[in-house]
Order: sequence, then C-alpha cells, then structure tokens
Amino acid sequence: MKYLFFVVNLLCLFFIWRIWLNGPQSYDLIWTGADMCSSQHYAKKINHSRKIYMITPTYKRDVRKAEMTRLAQTLINVPNFHWIVVEDGKATDPVVRRLLERLNLNFTYIFEPKPTIKNITARGFSQRNKALALLKEKYDENLAEAWNTVVYFGDDDNTYDLRLFNEMRKIRKIIFNIFIIGMWPVAFCGGLKLEKLFVRNGTLTGFDVWWARKSRFRIDMAGFAINLGYLLTKSPRLPRFLHRGSIETSFLQQFLKNYGDIEPINLKKIKISSNDDDGREIEEDDDDDDRKMNEVLVWHTKTKKLDLVYEKNYSRHFKIPSDYGWEI
Repeated sequence: MKYLFFVVNLLCLFFIWRIWLNGPQSYDLIWTGADMCSSQHYAKKINHSRKIYMITPTYKRDVRKAEMTRLAQTLINVPNFHWIVVEDGKATDPVVRRLLERLNLNFTYIFEPKPTIKNITARGFSQRNKALALLKEKYDENLAEAWNTVVYFGDDDNTYDLRLFNEMRKIRKIIFNIFIIGMWPVAFCGGLKLEKLFVRNGTLTGFDVWWARKSRFRIDMAGFAINLGYLLTKSPRLPRFLHRGSIETSFLQQFLKNYGDIEPINLKKIKISSNDDDGREIEEDDDDDDRKMNEVLVWHTKTKKLDLVYEKNYSRHFKIPSDYGWEI
C-alpha cells in the first residue's frame, strides 16, 4: 500500500512539473468562471497553434485595394487564422469582398458606420467594438476555447513579418502567473523610428516612447495581442476619443492593473538605469531564443499621398475618369 502511495505522489509531482515547464506537452490553466479569481479551474492541454483573430477596421480610399492586397497575401500564410474586417460605412464594399473571397482567406466581413461626433480625429474604435461584440457572441458559451485564442488589432496599411503571428501564439499562461497580453516594439509610430519597451529581468517596467510618455500604457494598437478568454471576462470597449493615441491607453486600463500581467516580447531588452530615469542600458543575453533577437516585426507604414495632378484634366477632356471600367 505504501508503494502505491509513493507512486501516486510521484505522478502528481511529475504532473505539476510539466505544468510549470509549459513545454511542448505542457498544460494550460483554464478558468471556468467569469472571474479570474475563481477557485474552479481545470487543466487542459495547450494547443500550440492557438487560433488568432485579427480585427481590422477599414474605410474606402483610392489606395485601399492595393494596401489590402499586400496585407492579405501576407495573411494567407498564417495558419489557424481568422480575419475580421469591419467596413467604416453603411454597407460592405464589393471590391473588398471579392478580394477576400479570391484569396480564399478565413474571414468575416461586416460593417459599422463611424458615429457622428464633431471634430473627431480617431478612427476605428466603433469598428473594433463591433468585432469584439461578434467574438463575445461566438465564444460566450465556450470560454475554454476562448482561452486558447488570441485577439490582435491590425490596421490594413501596416506591414507585418510572418514571425509576429508565431510570437503572439507564444503568450504564455503559467500556473500562479497568468500572462493575459503580449507586447512588442512597433516601428515608425509616435514620431519615432521605434517605440519599444523597458524591460528589467524579463518584466515590463515601462514604455520607451516620446509622445504622451507619461501614459501608463503608451503603446500602438499594432504592439499587443490579448488572450480572448480574459478579454471576454472583462468585456472592455474602445472609448470614443477625439485625439489619436488616447484610445489604446484607455482601452488597456479597463482590464490591466499592473505590468506584471504583460508578457514583453520586445526582442531587444532595454532597462532603466537605477541612477537616471531616462538612462538606457542594453542588457546582453546569450540566449538563442528568437524572442531575444534585435528585430522589429511590425511597421506602422503609410502609403504616400497619390500624385493625381492630371486626373481632373483627363476627366474633363475624355468625359470619364482614367480608371473607367477598371477596379483599382
């Protein structure tokens, strides 16, 4: 009998060890209640190809098809991926729908018009909220699956390295320390070549930015991905703001309390000097993990304003626009 007791204890210790390692055959802590602090939970095998939902607001413009073609031909190479495209308007656009269908993407294409707010400069908040409501409706009765799913907010004019999507799948959830969101650097935003993170001993301590640098969560929408299960328990919404750059911080503050809930995936670790709040010290690391590589995986790119100086002359002369009969 004592040998049986010894074997059972040994198996229990082995099981706990495998959870802690969070390795290829590790287990993920899934909370069944609406409250993360609930004591009711169970262990479920991790799906290392976690599903990714990318939410993309879009609006009609001359370069839209060109930008979405470039982006879509990147996304068709991402496995276990679903693209939610939300049109800023009163109906979807046949041009966009034909593009999505032709490339055989897993997609949902819906519409949500921007509310009429005087002097509004921020775009996309109502469209993102529409997509979040759609996900809540789909997964509200299946939180276990939602905990193995990642949500990412990606604009249709940004440039993405395919490795970014592999990185966001790695956002860990380990026993007693559950990372609900991953963050990484974004190039060409906030008036800088690169907005990045301050990290000390693997823990996020702040944001290396210039504009609105005192904001608690100063990061671009392209710089984070969130665990859908946790998102559904909090039901946050993107607020209606008049100024760009305020939406991200106000959105994240609805469900993030401290930096410990964030897993930095910032590749090049930078920490604050103990002597100077603005001092920066590069922390060398011999680890060959790809997550430590000095590379940027997402760029906040913009298409150059079109030079259509002769378009009006052409239209007046020929009585038709130059793209008559063509889909561009």
